[in-house]
Amino acid sequence: ALAQGLVRDGLRPEDRVGACLPRVTELLVAMLGVMRAGAAFVPLDPSLPGTRLRFMAQDAACRSIVVAPEGSSEVSGWARGVAIFSVPPGEGDPGEEEERLPLLRPDQLAYVMYTSGSSGRPKGVMVHHGGLAHYLAWCRSRYPMEAGYGAPVHGSIGFDATLTALFAPIFAGSAVHLLADGDDLGSLASE
Repeated sequence: ALAQGLVRDGLRPEDRVGACLPRVTELLVAMLGVMRAGAAFVPLDPSLPGTRLRFMAQDAACRSIVVAPEGSSEVSGWARGVAIFSVPPGEGDPGEEEERLPLLRPDQLAYVMYTSGSSGRPKGVMVHHGGLAHYLAWCRSRYPMEAGYGAPVHGSIGFDATLTALFAPIFAGSAVHLLADGDDLGSLASE
């Protein structure tokens, strides 16, 4: 439903869309929905200062920002002039006519990850679908994800290792355990 809404709004292949959500299920919906629409997501950790988030969104030329339903007021302060989308609840309206979603190519941009910036200024690193697919295939061949209970995700969405913890288990058909800020890994041991 999110991909359909973004395409209806005029999103084009390789446009950039900020994903500004905490570690909740809607974060995965946002990232996968943006990619399915043919665009590239830009992870924007909502715990970062607004000035840094504004810089990254402007530097990446984000056309839109996706937020959790309750997060639009927090983003509107630093994302002036950019369309704000909430992750739609559920699976969308089954009677709604579907927009034609683009086919994804290996050379298309999947996401833009910002580094901490050794110069003090964050720098965007562009990752294409082909590179992401090869990396996830390598992860699956090296980590026994199918044998375990999934992966805990407790890092910032703006950190590349967090994307490994999010996407690699999904690629292998395993679970992802999103830990809220302040949760520790001990909560998984009790499940």
